[in-house]
Amino acid sequence: MELGRIQPEQRMACPDCRKLLPEWGLEDFEKTPRCPHCGTKVKLPEEVMEKLRSARYLGRNLDLMG
Repeated sequence: MELGRIQPEQRMACPDCRKLLPEWGLEDFEKTPRCPHCGTKVKLPEEVMEKLRSARYLGRNLDLMG
């Protein structure tokens, strides 16, 4: 049994104030939300948005196959 493989919780931090952001989904980020702590607009890089989109569609496709 391997105990060292527990993945730490990954959450994003505000690029301005560095406080943890809520667990927003792809739809939230497409609306360019504001940090609840400092009010800075949070925008993800386009390549990160593409990964989120492809992961979302992959999950949907797997649901259809089951």
